[in-house]
Amino acid sequence: LLFFGVVSIRIGSLYKVQTELRKQSAQLLQQIEKEKELHAVLLREKEYYASDLYVEKIAREQLSLVKPNEIIFQKRSQ
Repeated sequence: LLFFGVVSIRIGSLYKVQTELRKQSAQLLQQIEKEKELHAVLLREKEYYASDLYVEKIAREQLSLVKPNEIIFQKRSQ
């Protein structure tokens, strides 16, 4: 009888551990999915920053560069 009592207590504690581990596993899987989404976003940003479109945008906005034979219009200050 004592043996069955000890075994049942041990099984109960193992069940609690298993439940906690499953809960933790589910949380980690959710975190992995979020990190995969973030990784995809960062890869798209990396591709954009390496593109000619981004380089041209920065050249125009921050360096005020223009393409050859491009007509520039300036606003008059009043």
